[in-house]
Amino acid sequence: MRKPNPLQDANFCSRLFFCWLNPLFKIGYKRRLEEDDMYSVLLEDRSQHLGEELQGLTLGLTHFGSWGAYILCAFVEVERTCSKTLEAELCPSRYWDQEVLRAEKDVREPSLMKAILKCHWKSYLVLGIFILLEEGTKVVQPIFLGEMISYVENYDPTNSAALHEAYGYAAGLSASVLVWAVLHHLYFYHIQRLGMRLRVALCHMIYCKVLRLSSSAMGKATTGQIVNLLSNDVNRFDQVTMFLHYLWVGPLQAIAVTALLWMETGISCLAGMAVLIFLLLLQSCFGIWFSSLR
Repeated sequence: MRKPNPLQDANFCSRLFFCWLNPLFKIGYKRRLEEDDMYSVLLEDRSQHLGEELQGLTLGLTHFGSWGAYILCAFVEVERTCSKTLEAELCPSRYWDQEVLRAEKDVREPSLMKAILKCHWKSYLVLGIFILLEEGTKVVQPIFLGEMISYVENYDPTNSAALHEAYGYAAGLSASVLVWAVLHHLYFYHIQRLGMRLRVALCHMIYCKVLRLSSSAMGKATTGQIVNLLSNDVNRFDQVTMFLHYLWVGPLQAIAVTALLWMETGISCLAGMAVLIFLLLLQSCFGIWFSSLR
């Protein structure tokens, strides 16, 4: 039997700075890690729970009934096993089954993407706030650094007010770097965990679907196709979840950077942005071309 996962009982600081992994690091420092050293999987990360959350009966562990509680949950991952009383009171949400019934009513094909969005849109939106704050701190850092350079260029030993301002800019730069580091690791940990949950939930759905296939349907679906779905296609969710937020955060960051450059260099900053936009479009064209050659 595997050891209990320390993340389940970790406090706020331990979750914020990943201190709950220190015992595992100590073991790995002393000797080679073995399978018995691994922790047990949390209930909310297990295949049965994730599959039932997307397709079958969900326990509602990820919604908590209100936005404030959910934001707290997404930030520190305070997710606990519901008691049997709460389980009985929660209503079942069959996102995929509901989408199939709605598609039959509207005479259209069911959309798996709609079911996924309805199941995980709240958690993904909260993580979008993380990446927005992270990229915002990256924009603020050059401002503090520029003010510090300006102080050094115009150094006046008799001006104590300027010295205090320089200390403030240095403190702001240090704080922004620290906040960026914390948000960066928190974002990628939680976004990769969300991608893993999507992948596991879809693998659960594929496995259940295969077990329900008729003999005639099994004759049309080869083992290679099923293995390809489980090993390659669903792995795309691990990548797309990480970088999808940059589609809207990137333009906002570009606008902010362009505004700062305009205040410093004037209209000449548009030349650099034009080159970046051209390279972005060129890279997109190459990506479409390479995908057509696969």
